[in-house]
Amino acid sequence: MTGTSKKLESVIIYSTVDGTSYGACFANLSGTFDDNIKSLSFVTSNGDPYGPYGDPAAGKGFKIPMHKGAIVGFFAHSGAVLNSLEAYVGAQL
Repeated sequence: MTGTSKKLESVIIYSTVDGTSYGACFANLSGTFDDNIKSLSFVTSNGDPYGPYGDPAAGKGFKIPMHKGAIVGFFAHSGAVLNSLEAYVGAQL
């Protein structure tokens, strides 16, 4: 996928179908980095993939393991680019 990229604007993982609410959570986060984040990919607890956003061919790979947990929040540092990303992990309900 060299030379292509997607822009991350939002990822919505909560929906309502026929008045019945169901939800999902981020169950996997991976991507690439060097001196900043080059790409991000997410997978929900329902198995739905989002991404990659950015250039997955650039930088070194990383993965935040979810051992029976789920990402419940993010904290990021950025300027012109995404410099770092922290994921808060909680129990998957």
